[in-house]
Amino acid sequence: MAVQTIQTKNLSMRYLRFGNPEGQPFVILPGVAVRSVMLSEDAIRAQYGALAEMYDLYVLDRRTDMPELYPVMAMAEDTCQALDALHLQGAVVYGVSQGGMIALAMAVQRPDLVGKLVLCSTAAHTTPALLHIMQEWDSLAAVETVPALMRSFAENVYTPAYCEMYRDAFQAFGSTVTAEDLHRFRIMLRGLAGFDVRERLQQIQCPVLVMAGAQDKLFGTEAAQTIAASTQAALAVFPDGAHGVYDEDPDVLGRIIAFLG
Repeated sequence: MAVQTIQTKNLSMRYLRFGNPEGQPFVILPGVAVRSVMLSEDAIRAQYGALAEMYDLYVLDRRTDMPELYPVMAMAEDTCQALDALHLQGAVVYGVSQGGMIALAMAVQRPDLVGKLVLCSTAAHTTPALLHIMQEWDSLAAVETVPALMRSFAENVYTPAYCEMYRDAFQAFGSTVTAEDLHRFRIMLRGLAGFDVRERLQQIQCPVLVMAGAQDKLFGTEAAQTIAASTQAALAVFPDGAHGVYDEDPDVLGRIIAFLG
């Protein structure tokens, strides 16, 4: 099924749905992206194909009309509204990076929507390392220095081997980035400032899986350990994984499947 749009009185949000319509809802919340993940439909279907037989998969974008000030907590409220519009409750909610922050906020705000929580390369608060990298990206995006932005994004998110393997692909992708894409990207970056739900983590009662790459330049493993300790979560650390371990290591999906049983 192609990309669709949720339209309510207060919200417009694009989403991709595929898999088994009779299966349990499985909601995927991506992280900050230079361009909307809705432009990568084929890659998403391939990446999560192993879940398609059993689960009704939804990949949700951010709202289409993002305000200039759009904090993570507001992103979570909008995502909850989207799930209400789709009549989804008790879903498996899988969030990576900023999407994981959104998922944490949803589990605190609307536990009826989240039956199981899966998190990868994320944190319950904005870390100094994250802020430093995000400020660098914001500065590059502000002056539309796309080649340098793509290099910095790749080098901070992925392993050196992955960056080298896909160097040409990153450069080609950068050539498609528009001024509108960069504006949207900067809003998402600025939305990270001030996020902190550490004091509310113990409110989360559903089963939780937390995954992290030990080489994550944005969070390391401490952020994942904090979430796991407060939620009694299962914790999986990938020794050679970078922040983008969710894209690089197929065992991430294997851990999710094993967790869901």
